[in-house]
Amino acid sequence: VRDKRTGQYVVIELKKNQTSDATVGQVSRYMGWLKAQGKPTKGIIIASACERNLSYSLKVVPDVEVYTYQVDFKLKEFKGE
Repeated sequence: VRDKRTGQYVVIELKKNQTSDATVGQVSRYMGWLKAQGKPTKGIIIASACERNLSYSLKVVPDVEVYTYQVDFKLKEFKGE
C-alpha cells in the first residue's frame, strides 16, 4: 500500500489482541526490507490494546504510527420475507 499524500510505502501490522514492543521489531523488519529496495516507507500498527512498554520502542522508531480499535456489534432480528 502507498500513502497517497507522501508516496511512501506503508507496512500495516494488524493485531487481533494486545500488541507489545515485539510488534515494533516485526514491522521494522518489513520496513527495513522495503528501504533496502530503495523504497521510502512508514509503518502502521493497529491493535485492540497496547502494552505500556510499546511507547519505549516507538521513541527510537519515528516512522511507525500506532492506532487502537474497538469493535461494536449490534444484532438485529432477521424476520425473513
